[in-house]
Amino acid sequence: MIIRFISLKRLAIAALSCFPLCAFPAQDSRQAPPAQTREKPPEYPLEPWSSRSATAVILHAECDTETFTPRVVFYLDGAVAGACDTNPFYLSLDLMSLDPGTHRFHAEAYRCGSRIAVSPEAFFHIGPVRILPPRATVAAGGDFQFRLVDMDGLPTEGDWSVEGGIYPGTISKTGLYTAPPEAGSFQVVAGNPFDAKSQAVAQVGADPLNYMTHTAGGERFLLDWMDRNRIGYDLMPDHRLGAMGLEQMLRRYRLLVIQVHPEYLNGAETELIRRYLERGGNILILAGNTLFCRVELQGSPERMARLVRRTEIRQVQALIGEYYRGWSKFMNDYLITRPEHWAFQGLGASAGSHLARGGPWGGGNGWEMDTPGPFSPPGMEQLARGDRSIRNVPTPSIVAYTSPGGGILVNVGSIVFTSTLQSDPMAAGFVRNVLARCGVDVPASGN
Repeated sequence: MIIRFISLKRLAIAALSCFPLCAFPAQDSRQAPPAQTREKPPEYPLEPWSSRSATAVILHAECDTETFTPRVVFYLDGAVAGACDTNPFYLSLDLMSLDPGTHRFHAEAYRCGSRIAVSPEAFFHIGPVRILPPRATVAAGGDFQFRLVDMDGLPTEGDWSVEGGIYPGTISKTGLYTAPPEAGSFQVVAGNPFDAKSQAVAQVGADPLNYMTHTAGGERFLLDWMDRNRIGYDLMPDHRLGAMGLEQMLRRYRLLVIQVHPEYLNGAETELIRRYLERGGNILILAGNTLFCRVELQGSPERMARLVRRTEIRQVQALIGEYYRGWSKFMNDYLITRPEHWAFQGLGASAGSHLARGGPWGGGNGWEMDTPGPFSPPGMEQLARGDRSIRNVPTPSIVAYTSPGGGILVNVGSIVFTSTLQSDPMAAGFVRNVLARCGVDVPASGN
């Protein structure tokens, strides 16, 4: 089986020694020197406070000086913890090196070896639990498993939540985090929700390079799902598909899967797909905006292709059953219309059952979508239709037909369908049934 893959395209500190310049007026040696008066040393307020990241506690101090920069020494639980010579003044402490409980600290400021300020005492608390890992990066829309452990590193239980931004993603009761489709940085919190001193915090970032739904980020949904379910596949880019001969393709592969955003194909690739289906090859299209444009490659295959023209609606609908009709950022699911079809066998589906629910965008029907039309193949069946009530928004369908040569084609008509494979057992079961029907070895267990 082939999966089609689209390639993506500090202060420099100058340390200056300050020597005060003193001017002495000329004096008559016969006159007594003027009386010396000792001035009270100036006072410099020093205020301490602390902050925390996923891996450290940061001690801060603010010192109100304008003409010089003092050296600030931080004391933790009565002992020197470290010093800072630049403003802003702070000291970072490794969170894992601190014992649970309440810690006290203060700061002292020095100039030319003389102490000029002492701060009040401040406190921070280390809870009895930790989140591992304390920092993680996940693909936008992807999943990541966090663990909550006690101070001995043993698993423990607690409530989980995620904070930051308008939509920071979701996290399960077991610490499985699902990132939002938008890139960003968020906080995962776990522990006792009624006692802030018994909570731990971790940082998680959604990788912006994996945000786009119709490039490699979107394709990872299907590849991750197949890897988790131990389904073998070969992965190849467009130009390798076009260069492969029909006989070799029929001999090596029972199923061609086209996924996410196959808008731009050249004539050789489209012709190979058509002949493969006619000769009994099977095709599963988990994509939208499929075959909308015809291109020619210029130079090496990795270079940008040149757009020739849009493909004719008659040609595309006759081959894959649907043609691009529009886009929408309002995602939704599908309603099953043919529950008796073999694609839903064993899934408990009925007419009107929902398909492709959930996922990072709220459904697998949306973004860029294809619809059937007057040039669709005779005998083609509509297995499900998009659940939409928004005016002027296209409604994609999931369609299937068998070619005269015995090849099966199934087309979901939406870019974001694969984003629901991890969240919707019905969507996962539907794809498993299609793979099995087309002769792919699919392990019995899995999602």
